[in-house]
Amino acid sequence: MAHLSEGLIDILQYLLPGFLVLWVFRGLTAYRSESQFADVIQALIYTLFVQVVIKLTEGIALFLGRWVILGPWTETSTLVSSVLWGLCLGLLFAHAANNDYIHRLARSRSVTRETSYHSVWYGRFMDSHGYVLLHLENGKRLLCFVLHWPPTPDEGHFDVSEAAWVSGDGSETQLRARDILIPAKDVRWIEFYKVEEIKGE
Repeated sequence: MAHLSEGLIDILQYLLPGFLVLWVFRGLTAYRSESQFADVIQALIYTLFVQVVIKLTEGIALFLGRWVILGPWTETSTLVSSVLWGLCLGLLFAHAANNDYIHRLARSRSVTRETSYHSVWYGRFMDSHGYVLLHLENGKRLLCFVLHWPPTPDEGHFDVSEAAWVSGDGSETQLRARDILIPAKDVRWIEFYKVEEIKGE
């Protein structure tokens, strides 16, 4: 039983960096858990990345140890290194996903047509830097600048500013509120505009 417990602790310790990467990545992106099985598979893949980097770090430390007094590489060194690299890789992968770096490079080489964003909805807002016209379920239209948008069309709120109701003849009625929260479920569809198109430049 003791051997089983020790083995389980060793496995968890080995997988910990991968779950740490996953935790940081999920916290900084709009990606959400699909299933526990998928999470474990992702953690295993991230663990592989971390273990490779740790081995490289250990090799560099041993190499530099010939000239610099770093002390021996111990289990504590491995643990600290795995935590630090888990955090760093989580930040790196989140930054790459939020800015579409890897898929943009792959698209430029005709490898894929996909993006790093978890949905077309999220990707469209990430690439949008202007005004939108929200068509609401009650038939009203709201022209506004989106400060924050919901992760999916079915949950969360739009946080908008510079809002104005748009009537059927195209006239606008500016709202005095600084910011407005609009439930995503109340929005039927969205039109995207550039700043120049709204300000007539």
